[in-house]
Amino acid sequence: MVTFDTDQDEDAIVDMSFLDCIDFSSIESCSEIEVHDHSNTQVVPSDYFESISDNYPDTSQLYKTDQAFDSKNEARDWCVGMGKKNNCVIVTPDGVCRKRNEWTTGKGSRFELECERGGVHRIRGRRKNGNVMEEPRGKKRKADTGTKKKGCPFKISVLCGADSKWRITVRNGQHNHDPPESLVGHHTSTLSETEYCKVVKMYNDGAKPATILTAMKREFPGIVCHIKTIYNAIQKSNRISGDGRTSFQEFMHLCTENHYIVRKRTNMGQEVTDLFFAHPQFADLANTFHDFVILDNTYKTNLYDMPLLNVVSHTSTRAPFTVALCFMQFEREDNFVWALEKHKELYLYDNVPNVFLTDCDQALINAVKMVIPLSTHLLCIWHINKDMMAYCKPI
Repeated sequence: MVTFDTDQDEDAIVDMSFLDCIDFSSIESCSEIEVHDHSNTQVVPSDYFESISDNYPDTSQLYKTDQAFDSKNEARDWCVGMGKKNNCVIVTPDGVCRKRNEWTTGKGSRFELECERGGVHRIRGRRKNGNVMEEPRGKKRKADTGTKKKGCPFKISVLCGADSKWRITVRNGQHNHDPPESLVGHHTSTLSETEYCKVVKMYNDGAKPATILTAMKREFPGIVCHIKTIYNAIQKSNRISGDGRTSFQEFMHLCTENHYIVRKRTNMGQEVTDLFFAHPQFADLANTFHDFVILDNTYKTNLYDMPLLNVVSHTSTRAPFTVALCFMQFEREDNFVWALEKHKELYLYDNVPNVFLTDCDQALINAVKMVIPLSTHLLCIWHINKDMMAYCKPI
């Protein structure tokens, strides 16, 4: 065991960068290393400081340049872009005390960049001294996972000279790990401002996320994003356009803007239990073609795990259209009665449908007879055939 004592305060974070200058390849028969900071002891496995071998070539030449940059952002972007070309994710070090003049722009200002795998590997759910953190009550413990840090020694320094120009110096161009096969899912897969605006524009034009991803890869050949990146960009756009509103508040806001017919029912705790809504143009269309409607309540899959009642009708050319939709708390007779009463309010005068097609749901059938007693009820042939295939095929 090799032990190092650091002159740190009790609550200070131990800076492990001083270990970069030590040749650990000369240390033999070492199973672990201790770093003492008075009261706390960090035990780091010896394989954390994996020695540099011929398997990991020196990449210093890729980042050496005589180019002088006008700003620190230009220098940082150049390094990040060069790393991206060589399947290396370059980031600003985390948890390291930065130089006093890092954020100034005068002579002597500097900042450092490193590989994303540089720094101390930490197991999630453990404190810095290695003790296991207690989970809050009622919270399920996560699986034992850790950071991707591996103590990679790769480092780049960017220094501002007397001419206010920023120049790049490679302190260590070697890694202690293999480069990733792809940068998809890494930090560099985030969208630039131009790419983000393009995604938002295509989404607002009605394109689907999969179509957006294909178009982005065609327009930006060097992009390294996946479908989750597109969904995140869409979610960010919706959050910004929502102006701080919740999902339900945004839904009600959009319904009001587009003149939707919306009815809702709440319980004693003001929680929404049933939600009925219809497009105004489809409501007018339903008053024109009001001979019959199809009540389909077989939809089960949605974000809120609530049954969905879909009211459908046909035009004279047999073109189907949705009259209304209703999310319900339960598939009970009371819920169906409430939904059908709100559906009945869409019709003017005596334009209430005379024929209702449903599946063999007794609660829905009873609700139809209760709300519109003089109507005719028919079983949907499509649902009959579906049930026959489900129950008779195994025989």
